[in-house]
Amino acid sequence: MYRKSKAVIISDAICGILMLVSILVFILVGIFSDIWHPTWIVIPCTGIVCGIISIAVNTYNNLQIKEEKKNNKNSN
Repeated sequence: MYRKSKAVIISDAICGILMLVSILVFILVGIFSDIWHPTWIVIPCTGIVCGIISIAVNTYNNLQIKEEKKNNKNSN
C-alpha cells in the first residue's frame, strides 16, 4: 500500500485550497465586476501553480527517500 508523506499531504491540501480560492475569485469578480471573460485565466494559472508545487514537493520527497536509503545502507 502506498503511504503519502506529510509533505505530499500538505501540498495536496494547499493545491485543493488554491483551486477552490481561484474558483471563488472567478465567481466573485464575475458577479461584482461583470468581467467574466478575462477572469477565467485565474483558474488555469492556479492549475499551473499547483503543478509546480506538486513537482517541487515530489522531488524533495524523492530526494529525502534516497538519502534515507543511502544512510541506512551505510549504517549496515
